[in-house]
Amino acid sequence: MEHIPSQAENFESNFDEQFKKREEIDLFGTKFEIVDIHPDIESTPVPILIAPGWTEDMESFKEGMRMLVEKGRRVLSLEHPRYGNEMDAVDEDLKKLYPVDELRKALALLAVIDQKGLGPVDVIAHSEGGINTAIAATLETEKFHRIVFANSAGLLGPDNFPRLSTRFNTFTLNEIKNLIYSDDLKRQTGIQNMLGKITEYIAANFVRATKESVAISEVQIQDMIKYLHDEGVGITILNSEDDIVFPPEKVKEIVDAKHVDNYVTLPGGHGEIALNPREYMDVINQAFIQGEIAKS
Repeated sequence: MEHIPSQAENFESNFDEQFKKREEIDLFGTKFEIVDIHPDIESTPVPILIAPGWTEDMESFKEGMRMLVEKGRRVLSLEHPRYGNEMDAVDEDLKKLYPVDELRKALALLAVIDQKGLGPVDVIAHSEGGINTAIAATLETEKFHRIVFANSAGLLGPDNFPRLSTRFNTFTLNEIKNLIYSDDLKRQTGIQNMLGKITEYIAANFVRATKESVAISEVQIQDMIKYLHDEGVGITILNSEDDIVFPPEKVKEIVDAKHVDNYVTLPGGHGEIALNPREYMDVINQAFIQGEIAKS
């Protein structure tokens, strides 16, 4: 008897087909890739843009994107270019306000929104993605609806490159230990992929990766979050209990609760959003829903 695909099988096939389809966006003559995945039926016309963190790419969030599309959300993400885009065409005064390597990524986010013709978007900004999302939203606030800053950089107060490097190296070593001692094959695969991406990213352009790391340690975004919240952008801060890179207790000391709509803490470490996407995306999607209800 001929096998008739189930609804779930049709969804998986449709999602995987859309995820494989990459589009190119142009930023100052440099092309970078994005994915744009549509659900069968949209639960809201507001799309979600995932802003990846340092060393992360679209593949890092594939399973998280799958969860969101299951919930009826259109989801986009991007892979920041590793070469080119030297920003010669950008106003010099703007480059004095923000580190060039973070401004470049902020402008890439805006290019996705502009060149895809999107209205205001919801954003999931992970790690370094929190910095470039905050910059992008400060520059063109009307294009942003709600933002979840997940394990975000820029919220610890005064920091520096040596301290950040030490914390990131500790995080990496802990993940290597978890890889060795875990008996969860799916989690082992996730950790291997995450560690592999870190190595590949740094090797692809060591100079740019280092400049980005310095910028991550220097930029503070709490004032930008205050501005965005005052302008009506929904703000959620999501931290992981065991995040060594950006410890949640430090974030709570810095972030003024009156400029945040939701403050959420979940189990896991800095990369848990990729390793445990179902729990994280469930909570994030609920935060978006609650934000929509609050504004209605």
